[in-house]
Amino acid sequence: MFKTNKWLPPECVVPKMVDDSLDVAGVRHRSALITMLALGFDLAIPLGTTRTPSETRRVMWVIDLAVVTIIAIVGGYQAPAHMRRLIDFVNRVQQITSDLHASSKCPKSSDDRMYCCVVFALIFLFTVLFGDLLSYIYIAIEKEERVWVAVMYSGYYCSNVITRLIKVQFMLTATYVLSALRLINSKLNNLQKKYDQYHVTSVGESDAQTIRHLSLSYGAVCKIIKEIDKSYGTVLLLLLGMMFLHLIVTLYYIINDIIGIDSTGYDKFETFTKPILQAIWCTFHTWNLFMIIEPSHKTHEEVERTRELISQFMCTLPLQMSEPLQMELEVFGKRLLLDCVAYSPHQVLTLTRSLVVTKSRPPECVVPKSIGVVLRISQAFGVAPVRLTVKPDGYVVQFSPSVSLYGYAIIIAFSLTSVIALGFDLSVPLGQSVRMRSETRRVVWVVDLAIVTILGIVGGYQAPAHMKSLIDIVNRVQKISSELKVSVKSPKTSDNRQYRYVIIALIILFTIMIFDCFNIIYITLTKEHRVWVAAMYSCYYCSYIITQLLEIQFILLAAYILSALKLINSRLRNLQKKYNHYLFSPAKGEDAQTIRHLSLSYGAVCEIIKEMNKSYSTVLLLLIGSFLLHLIVTLYYIITNIFCMMERTKELISQFMCTLTLKVSDPMQVELELFCRRLMFSQVKYSPHQVCTLTRSLIATV
Repeated sequence: MFKTNKWLPPECVVPKMVDDSLDVAGVRHRSALITMLALGFDLAIPLGTTRTPSETRRVMWVIDLAVVTIIAIVGGYQAPAHMRRLIDFVNRVQQITSDLHASSKCPKSSDDRMYCCVVFALIFLFTVLFGDLLSYIYIAIEKEERVWVAVMYSGYYCSNVITRLIKVQFMLTATYVLSALRLINSKLNNLQKKYDQYHVTSVGESDAQTIRHLSLSYGAVCKIIKEIDKSYGTVLLLLLGMMFLHLIVTLYYIINDIIGIDSTGYDKFETFTKPILQAIWCTFHTWNLFMIIEPSHKTHEEVERTRELISQFMCTLPLQMSEPLQMELEVFGKRLLLDCVAYSPHQVLTLTRSLVVTKSRPPECVVPKSIGVVLRISQAFGVAPVRLTVKPDGYVVQFSPSVSLYGYAIIIAFSLTSVIALGFDLSVPLGQSVRMRSETRRVVWVVDLAIVTILGIVGGYQAPAHMKSLIDIVNRVQKISSELKVSVKSPKTSDNRQYRYVIIALIILFTIMIFDCFNIIYITLTKEHRVWVAAMYSCYYCSYIITQLLEIQFILLAAYILSALKLINSRLRNLQKKYNHYLFSPAKGEDAQTIRHLSLSYGAVCEIIKEMNKSYSTVLLLLIGSFLLHLIVTLYYIITNIFCMMERTKELISQFMCTLTLKVSDPMQVELELFCRRLMFSQVKYSPHQVCTLTRSLIATV
């Protein structure tokens, strides 16, 4: 028969509190359009209107209105997907609670309490917004201003209502999922109390089945939390940004209204009502922020409580208890270790109470002098948003978001100046051009400047990610070196030699760039051409220096990873020499442990190379294109040496397995076999976006 169920829209049964929050969400893009029209009419006249009495307030009002409108548009666009997922989430939570032999609805008292809170929040929301709108309309009537513009701003308040309703939807969805976590913890706590005593008479087989059921339910709830986090990620980030912006702007308004900076044209009504309204808004924004944070924080607390209950259960369970129960507790414990859930929109931040009051420490590491000098110069050119502190053994590198803003600004300035200079150069005949004396040279120069400028922009845009990756890679390489019982720093002689090479390379680079730039300026002076265009082309040389700094960063980081590979091979070669003769004493257990340690270290280095390849892929492809265009061969020997070291590792393991006799203990053979398998499966290489492999053969092929 023809089935019609699949054509029916999805549905679910929700508590009254959720139903009331969904009833008011029908306004979409009309409020945004009306708000933009009102803003346009308001900006079309000079300062002094009720909304924008000063230049500062005008900027803040435009930003505030833009953010609220964008969130309303995004919320309206994502509303169908949010509703489908909400129906799916509610059905799955109800399935979990019904499987746990509990009511599929929230307890009556809890539902009524939450219902009262939601109704109170909505009444408070509409009261504040309606009161604020009426106050501005009343002021416009009193001042005989354009009342219709003040009425059109009602679209802004409708958009504000939409943003609050999206927030309430997330809060109620998170709270509904939280009820399932609390139910799991409640049943787990009741079961644990049965064994939390000195004498346990009997153990039922149903207890192991109950633990298994709770473990599966916990996994299902964790999956729902991850999907909620993914579904609301963009909206949550925008909402948090809006709330922090509103708190800053509202505090500014309160201080201004109290001091009277922008209140020269206020009457008695405005002087009295404006500070009170802003204080109410400040309280309202703070309360809204905690309404998002609190359900997420409570969810994290319940997850920690689940871990604590399982830990107590495993510790209080006597050793003579039934084996199935111990096995199920062990599986539940592993699930808790692997399923680390949190509300973290797009992995930018985690929604906990600490988000409101604390600031996380930026990542940092200690690098050798050679890398530190390059980062110092890169910082000046905007491609290293870090803070550097000089120490006797190198530089302490700490990521700095504020320096990244400087980097964006300076790279935009370099790029715009280069493009403007090119535009001026293209607007004159070839004979009067600074850099283009023929059609062929014009094409080559335009392509050259475009590639260098794009590379500078991409390098500046990816600079924060590159620095975070660099700090993480250096810390992990140092950890590998320290676990291999050697100094976490490079050898003194090697570091000094590399430092000298870097200094020489930088001196040559800056000498060539300065000479070429001044040569062009001198030629334009002698021919009385436009010297200012030649001076503007100095920004092209700055962009070119940025490309070379990105290349040096990659080379030094690859060399730093290479030192870890050399260390592994050195330890492996020393161990292999011990068995590479005819007569030897029986193998010790510590040798098998050493092989295992080296195998794990090799795997960690392979993971680092993969992450570095992924991080620098786009920049490397652009660099290769730039080098091929300029007919300059880059320094591939670092990469080639890495591959040589990997081949050397395979050769050493092969020799080790061939020279090892069957009389040697089994653990040694097992660890060598595992290391051999790792070498077979861990095939790593520097291959940006899988387009080409960076080896010496690439040059010959091109």
